[in-house]
Parts: sequence; C-alpha cells; structure tokens
Amino acid sequence: MLRRIFNNGRYANVTATLALLIALSGTTYAAVEVTGRDIRNGTIRGVDIANGTITSSKLRDRAIKGIDLASNTITSAKVRDASLLIRDFKVGQVPAGPTGPQGAPGINAATSLLVREALSPGLIAAGDAATVTVACAAGEKAVSGGATSPSTVFDVRSSRPVGAAGAGDIPTGWRVEAVNVAGAPNTLQVFAICAGP
Repeated sequence: MLRRIFNNGRYANVTATLALLIALSGTTYAAVEVTGRDIRNGTIRGVDIANGTITSSKLRDRAIKGIDLASNTITSAKVRDASLLIRDFKVGQVPAGPTGPQGAPGINAATSLLVREALSPGLIAAGDAATVTVACAAGEKAVSGGATSPSTVFDVRSSRPVGAAGAGDIPTGWRVEAVNVAGAPNTLQVFAICAGP
C-alpha cells in the first residue's frame, strides 16, 4: 500500500503520510509510558539513575541506614560542625581529654579486722537493764558489733557504734543496751569488730 502511495502520489501526499506516521508514533509512546508499578523491586541500580535525580526531599526521614552507604561516602566536609554526639562514635574514636586536677587524699584503708569483747561488770539481775560498751584499740575504728547473749536471756533494746567525742565522730567502739528477760541473773557479753591500719 505504501509503495502505491509513494509511486503514484505527489509531494503533498508523501508529506501528509509522513506527518501522520510521526503523529501516530508519538501517541504510541505516550500509551506505553513506564510507571513505578511496572518495575520489579530490586531491578533498579545506582547506574540506572541519573545524578541529582533523588534529592533529600524525596527521602523519608531515617530511611537511610549505614549499610545503604558506600565506604567513605560521608566525609568531614559533609557533616555540620557540632552536630555529632559522643554516642555517634565507637569506643576509642574520641581521644581522652586532659588530665584533671589532683583529688583530695583519701582515708587510709584498713588492713586488718579484729574482734574486741567486753562483759558486764557483774551479773545482771532478772528484769534489770544494763549497758555495756566495748572500745577498739588506739587507731582502730569500729565497723560493726553486737551482743553474743541469746535472745531468751537478754532483750537487746539498742546496739550501735559510739565515738570518742559523741555523735558524728568516727566510731571507736560499740554499745549495747539490753534487759535480762530470764528468770535468773546473767552476764551480758558485747563485741565490736574493729578495723586497724
């Protein structure tokens, strides 16, 4: 059919036919335009995308992860000053700061623990109360204490550390206040655990 048109037609007929073909081809291209639904996931690679096509405004916040970036993609020039926090760095990446000032000297630690004991001056009558204090040796500090008498004999009302100068001082002994609840006189035995230098 085309041969008949070109052989028998004039220049005007040929020009009109070519214009019709061009117009129809343009319509055909628009009808088969490819959209995102026509592309299978994972088939588009970086080389298939023109530079500058995907901009920041087209990305969802927090959508890009470290594994999505090639090595050395983000350089120092691309990071805003003072935008990174200490948690953004791996251990050892941030250098240590300068050495701080010397702190105040601490208290010498104890190198030994000793048990000191004391007895009531005499027998405590049934129903009577007594107070017994045991002292640590010079230079020692009381860290604990109590009474060794069973609860069926003495009802301990108070068991506490005591200082040489009273409340607030370094404890240098232990004091126990108790009542004899047995039916016979008994002796109250008190102990203190003392820490020595």
